Parts: sequence; C-alpha cells; structure tokens
Amino acid sequence: MSPVITLEVHAHLFAQRDHAVTARDALEVSYAAMAGPRHTVT
Repeated sequence: MSPVITLEVHAHLFAQRDHAVTARDALEVSYAAMAGPRHTVT
C-alpha cells in the first residue's frame, strides 16, 4: 500500500474522531442547558 494512501486514510480517521469529540461535547452542553441544574452532565 502506498504511504500517501495510508497517510490520507489516517488523516481522515483522525478528522472523524475530532468531529465526534466536538459533537459529543456540544450535545452534552446542550442537554445540560435543557435539563437544568438538577441534571448536569459530569
């Protein structure tokens, strides 16, 4: 396999991971805001 292809695949996977982390964090903040102070996410 070409090193360029491997690098592109890994870059794509890392970008997906970073997006998932960002999306999860945003969803947690959104849920905490909707749920109010009694149901905070830790």
